[in-house]
Amino acid sequence: MVIDHGCGLQSLYGHLHFTMLLDGIPVNPVEWWDPYWIHDRIEAKLEQYQVLE
Repeated sequence: MVIDHGCGLQSLYGHLHFTMLLDGIPVNPVEWWDPYWIHDRIEAKLEQYQVLE
């Protein structure tokens, strides 16, 4: 399955496989990971949920 995110960015998902494509060229998505975005959008919410348990 290929998801087109626009602006030439696509994600490809297959059996045990994940690839990010930029204009059809495989790229390393780790370079785009923003630790602040990950903390604010994911980790902080998980921490909040754990406190409520």
